[in-house]
Amino acid sequence: MSERIVVLGTRLESRSAEESLEKIREFLTEDGLKIAGIITAGTLLEAEKSEEYRQQIEQLNLGIIRDREVLEAAGITVPERLWEAEDNWVMADLVHYLEAEQKSVVLLAQTAQGRAAQEQDLQEICPSIHIAGSFSLEELEAEGEGMDSLLNRLNAIAADVIFAYLPSPFQENFVYGNRQKINARLWIGLGKNSSVQKGSKARQKFLERILERRSFRKRVAEFHE
Repeated sequence: MSERIVVLGTRLESRSAEESLEKIREFLTEDGLKIAGIITAGTLLEAEKSEEYRQQIEQLNLGIIRDREVLEAAGITVPERLWEAEDNWVMADLVHYLEAEQKSVVLLAQTAQGRAAQEQDLQEICPSIHIAGSFSLEELEAEGEGMDSLLNRLNAIAADVIFAYLPSPFQENFVYGNRQKINARLWIGLGKNSSVQKGSKARQKFLERILERRSFRKRVAEFHE
């Protein structure tokens, strides 16, 4: 069962990997766009700085907690739950499900290099997954195309799932601002540096992660003083 937690003032639902995957399977049978997002220590540090961003995170149809530090800050210490978060079980298992069920996906990244890297990342573990489209904001801009063109392209495909590798809060502002216009079943905001790989390949750069972990733990300690 999911449980409600509060970390740095942001209200979240904590679910096991299996519960999260079951929720996603439900979304893929329903009409209307559902919005999911990866929740990291960095997400919550940023949510403290912006009320609008905090509300967007709280309004997610599904928040996928990606860092064990977030769970530990909420008092969750069950080893399996920590491993699931640290090793990216939800996303890794989800892409295998999408491949097996022949669901269509679209990749949306900020740069051409990022788009190509995410395609490679996905196809390394799911070579038969149906990538129905792959776009970058950089390439669209170079073609003289704007956000309306992007929406038209997304809607022409009508994918089951959109994987968005975009920086926050642009990512959240775009999807919430266009929620009624996007013809897809599920949007997953992964952030610009995320991955669908399980294990070490899914982790941030070592130094970046160490610094973020240190900042988060310090802020959590200050918050509870």
